[in-house]
Amino acid sequence: MMNNGKINPWDARFGFFWYNDDEIFRFNEKEFDDKARRMAESGINIVMTFSCTHFRWSMKENWDVITKCLRDLTDACHRHGILVVEHHSSHLTFDPLDDEEWDYMERVLNKRNSSIDSWEGLRDYVSLDTIKGTESFRQIDGRTGEPARSNYKGWCMCFNNPDYRKEYFSYLERLYKETGIDGIMTDDVQYFGFGHACTCKHCRKLFRERHGYELPAPGEEWESFYDDFENPVFIAWQKFKKESTLEFQERVDEHFKGLGMEMLRPNYVSGNITFNWTAYSFEKALHLWDWVFQENCFSFVIKYSWPQFLTESRHRFNMGRLKGIPSMSMFYPDRYDSFYFTWALSMAWGQLFTATPEGEDMCDIEKIFRDFEMEHSSLLFNQQKKADVTIYWSYETANFTDPNKCRHISAVKGWTQALTFAGYSTDMVFASEESIDNDVHSFLIVPDVWILSEDEVNKLNRFIECGGKVLFTGKPAGVTGTPLGQLAEKAIFLAGTELDNKYYEPFNVDRWKRTSDRKKLPEFFADEMAESADAIIGDHVSRTVLPEKHDAMLNTYFSYDAKGENMLVHIINAMGTLDSTSEDGGHADTVPAFTKSCPKLTAFDLRVRESGIKKAYMFSIEFEGEKELRTTRDGEYLVIRIPGNTFSGHAIIRIPTGHKEEQ
Repeated sequence: MMNNGKINPWDARFGFFWYNDDEIFRFNEKEFDDKARRMAESGINIVMTFSCTHFRWSMKENWDVITKCLRDLTDACHRHGILVVEHHSSHLTFDPLDDEEWDYMERVLNKRNSSIDSWEGLRDYVSLDTIKGTESFRQIDGRTGEPARSNYKGWCMCFNNPDYRKEYFSYLERLYKETGIDGIMTDDVQYFGFGHACTCKHCRKLFRERHGYELPAPGEEWESFYDDFENPVFIAWQKFKKESTLEFQERVDEHFKGLGMEMLRPNYVSGNITFNWTAYSFEKALHLWDWVFQENCFSFVIKYSWPQFLTESRHRFNMGRLKGIPSMSMFYPDRYDSFYFTWALSMAWGQLFTATPEGEDMCDIEKIFRDFEMEHSSLLFNQQKKADVTIYWSYETANFTDPNKCRHISAVKGWTQALTFAGYSTDMVFASEESIDNDVHSFLIVPDVWILSEDEVNKLNRFIECGGKVLFTGKPAGVTGTPLGQLAEKAIFLAGTELDNKYYEPFNVDRWKRTSDRKKLPEFFADEMAESADAIIGDHVSRTVLPEKHDAMLNTYFSYDAKGENMLVHIINAMGTLDSTSEDGGHADTVPAFTKSCPKLTAFDLRVRESGIKKAYMFSIEFEGEKELRTTRDGEYLVIRIPGNTFSGHAIIRIPTGHKEEQ
């Protein structure tokens, strides 16, 4: 597992080690040891910590007891060969202002097996009038000139504040030296105030020095400034905040290296394919990360939200590919069916998988899947993509154009989801890449990209000259950037399509509530999206993998193993996930095909457009061993017969690329 003192990222099997009231106040060495041993036996070899103390600054008076707990759990994990990455919020706090916010804080802590009164003095400490030592650290809301609030019912701290940095880095140094942790994730390096922070004295001074502008005063001056994407000062401020969060993460790196230490740095973000009002520089900080992953959030109902997770997975996979590190999906499954479904999605998307059921013990279930991973590790990890259709992601367009006018973000979501529903293999490239690999990507969709540099135009021209095709939707470079020039004669242009603004948002049902809640389900329209995608690009792109029509909703994803010796086709049965006989939905809704009692699929054919190949095999967690499949040829397609009564949820077809017919 270890290579020159560092873990091979592809060998990592992540889990979450929760430490709440029991672990912090009551666990002894044997109990820590038993918990670490169970995780190790389930296949976990690296943990990220998670805790009721996540908002660490609210627990400042209890840092001693938290540090001791971290030392004890780290020692236990190390005894069982598990590396430990400490994960906490770098600056968020609970600071309730009224009864409703006190109730929110209590509910969050209760969900994490704790309470306000578990912590002596906490109620007084986090009240507005008695917060100690952090008042001057706070982010300032440009609208009011007062401290900015977060959506977590508390204050936030500014990364440009030198006093905050000094105290926080001192705390990190203490963690490194006193606990023996192997890595750090400083979470929530974001600006809040619902987009209006930060305008503290430090930010105003730095903004003036770096960009040459003055930030407006609170009140009417601020209101006319904010959200004006035609105003160069507003755009500069948006860039300044992203520069600030990136610089802070780089200082974290420099800090521990300056202490003569090396810390593992996995990092995640919930949503990157969205307008980023928090100025999170996750994508720009790629050079810092050892793993990049997505948090498929706690309150998103897995059954109905997977199309949104799919979109994010394309972004993370390409981030990982650019640095040669794994991408990963983090889910919150709480039963066998949700665990199996999310694990299968991660495998199909070419990602590592990690699960945290908010501190509950699922080691017995986890072991089933980790054992399967170990058996097939050479196939499942470091998969290499080839795509029928690739989406072009523009960081500049997504972050610095008006999201109320430019449809780049919504089009990325709509096209990625629709193409998947229609059976096309999808991938993503970033506008910032120097070149586009024609061996991996053949058909590029550039969805409503308004900022297009001369370098990008040249790159797209080279891609076309090497045999690729490019489809522009919306009004490319319609606001700023270089005219398209020769691309206008070579590419396909569509003024706009319904897929530019039709997609599934995650279905959010608040898990912090005291009782199980349900909400009205959204409209389901996957079939319509698939038909639209096929109608637009069907004459330009042929699907590589094509299952025959089936009663189940079969999604297929193909890739190649790390050595390119096997083509892998993942079949995911998403039957019943995007339709329902009821009017409301919630977290208790099972994923039908992934329950142990679901009937197995009936036989069907799978067509693979790959010349010369003649052999195919199938394996799945639902049966032992590997099955050789019956194959025939139909022109350019290998027709693979998938036998009935073998699996219901997920199976992988392995097609050895060396099994070529004699020429």
